[in-house]
Amino acid sequence: LSPIGVTIASDRSGSWLVGFDLATGQGRAAHRLPDPHSFCNDMAVAADGSVYVTDTNIHVLRLRPGATTLETWLSDRRFMPGKGGGLDGIAFGADHRLYVTSIGAGLLFRIAVDRGKAGEVTQLATSRPLTRPDALRPIARNRFALADGGGQVDLVAITGDKAEIATLDDHLDEGPTGVTVAADRTTVWYVEGQLNHVFDPSLRNQPPKLPFRIS
Repeated sequence: LSPIGVTIASDRSGSWLVGFDLATGQGRAAHRLPDPHSFCNDMAVAADGSVYVTDTNIHVLRLRPGATTLETWLSDRRFMPGKGGGLDGIAFGADHRLYVTSIGAGLLFRIAVDRGKAGEVTQLATSRPLTRPDALRPIARNRFALADGGGQVDLVAITGDKAEIATLDDHLDEGPTGVTVAADRTTVWYVEGQLNHVFDPSLRNQPPKLPFRIS
């Protein structure tokens, strides 16, 4: 987050995609995003093992299997129509297309994928407004779990160019930022990131509420 003035004690600059060994927790890979103003936010893994990454600007990046460098796969100015952040959540649907959220504008997009190449980009019409759509994870049959930083976790069901939004949990004052779906496809886990302590200057020097929870 150093491009927007949020820094930590580290000897590594820039924004990175990092991989770990799940059995040991040891780091296995680290790939720096090419633009010094990039903000590595979320990722989705394709069937061929390629990793697609959202840069919270207007770029989707890709790391091919065996590659050491992230490449710009798609850029579209519609992903960030104003101030406040661009791309965030990313997930493959059952239709093998990529779905991405634009956090600042509260938008949802579908990206066609043709033999690894980016195709048509379509903005989807949502049944109700999204406040700060963050992480997106597939459930089944083009249904997704969505963390909305405005204070709720949603179920997103996509039919054609429309997305029906149903609330799973709301009144989450600490802003859900991450979400995942258990193997049973009926349980959704989420975290509340308390990002107001990061982005609101009046709260930056105040301690967050403890403990942080996984729900």
